[in-house]
Amino acid sequence: MRSDVRALADELGAALVRAVRLGAADESVSAGTSHGSVSTSWYDFALGCLEMRWPQVAAKTRNETNDALCAITQAMLRNVRGRPNGELLRQALRDWAFVVPRPEPRMAPADVRLALRWVERASRPLADLMDPVVMRAVMQAPQLKQDGTIAAAATQRNKRMTLVNAVRYAIEQGGLRTDPMAPINWRIAKTVKQVDPRVVANPTQATRKALICISAVQRLGPECPRQDSNLRTRLRRPLLYPLSYGGFVGRGVRGDG
Repeated sequence: MRSDVRALADELGAALVRAVRLGAADESVSAGTSHGSVSTSWYDFALGCLEMRWPQVAAKTRNETNDALCAITQAMLRNVRGRPNGELLRQALRDWAFVVPRPEPRMAPADVRLALRWVERASRPLADLMDPVVMRAVMQAPQLKQDGTIAAAATQRNKRMTLVNAVRYAIEQGGLRTDPMAPINWRIAKTVKQVDPRVVANPTQATRKALICISAVQRLGPECPRQDSNLRTRLRRPLLYPLSYGGFVGRGVRGDG
């Protein structure tokens, strides 16, 4: 009799455990449905957003839209073990993920499939955009080219619009409560022009050329013919301001012949 009671109790206990587990699972599913930002990753959201907006994107800006989503997605990746190298990651995102229509995964090379699976695991939740630190990093990503240098101003504007449209769509779909970009001060990063030393004279060369020109002006003298006077003016004009700035005037060298 005791053994029958114990068996019945065990059976009822097991049934109760199963019911509790099923109830917890149902609550988890409903929570994920009512708060999509909790369960939706940025990567999954970006794929859906691209498919929705693709027909509205002008053909000439689709390439920049692709680049912008690649840059933003990389900024939304966590440091998870197994990260692919940068070149493979960009190739997988650009050529196989953010493409409409998207190629079949089985058609992709094995390393690309592995890279995209890693992206799925490493992608931050969409709701992480509400973190100002994350949002600022995401807003800065489209400002840079692949080599890390500053992109052109027009490129920055176009890529920023991709982010703006994505955020608006996320708010519309209930993935974000408010605009996470609003409190962050953003401005176009200025490009820095690098001087090629192969085409610019160094100080020694510039000084030598300047002295040669000054000597030529002095040899013409004040009583030179009109045609030589014109030549003298052409020689003197480009030297006047650089020489004054460089301190030559203060050392007794004059540009007046």
